[in-house]
Amino acid sequence: MKRYFEYLGILSLFLFSSYFTDRVVGIVKDTNEVMKKIKEDEVKYNIESIDSIIEDDTIIPGIAGLEVDVDKSYKVMKENGVYSPEYFVYKKRDVKNKLSDNKDKYIVGGNPNKKMVSILIRLNGHDVELDSKYTLVINGKDLNNDKIKKSKNDIVIESYDYKSFNIIRNHVSSVGMCYFNNTEDNTFCYNNGYYSIYVKDIISSNSLLNTKKVVKAGSIIVYDYNKELIDELDSIVSYIESRGLKVVPISIHLDES
Repeated sequence: MKRYFEYLGILSLFLFSSYFTDRVVGIVKDTNEVMKKIKEDEVKYNIESIDSIIEDDTIIPGIAGLEVDVDKSYKVMKENGVYSPEYFVYKKRDVKNKLSDNKDKYIVGGNPNKKMVSILIRLNGHDVELDSKYTLVINGKDLNNDKIKKSKNDIVIESYDYKSFNIIRNHVSSVGMCYFNNTEDNTFCYNNGYYSIYVKDIISSNSLLNTKKVVKAGSIIVYDYNKELIDELDSIVSYIESRGLKVVPISIHLDES
């Protein structure tokens, strides 16, 4: 019994000592000039998140913000022996209404603040290879296209029923998105963890002219694959870039980070 109380005393002394040490370290940090300066300035260097836009059953994703990680920033500055905003360490500030919490909604565009555009091309059975900045939309006509399996493009599934959706998704590795040109039942998509993209109008002809009519920051533009599109694709991209926008794969466009 005597030895038990000895151990208990030692343990109590250790716990008290650890608590006291942590308190002292915390007080020293708080009174340190570098720490005080970090706490004074952190608000100026935080980047607010941009929340998603939800209207009825549609959504436009937000953009995550950044906030100064005070303790990690202090550690870096202490190691370098100087206070400087260049040594701020940031942590992610999530958006409200994240895409992952709204998979039942239809994505109708990217966030315009990112100044990006995505070009989605419906292959409809055409056996082609396209630059990786373009996103491929595949359906049942593309199941025998072996190039798709090796493709580095983002791939989106166009499907209107659960059976064909399963067949297509087992055939290729997609980015986990379905494409719709009407707001029909998308239950089979979000029940399988997929996102739903809704773009009503498909450009099938006069591709450059029609692009000029609709393109804006955040646009998701869907084209039918044909010879005219391929002939005008470089001009389409050049025009979009002349507007200060960048053509990117859909996964980058809709990324909230």
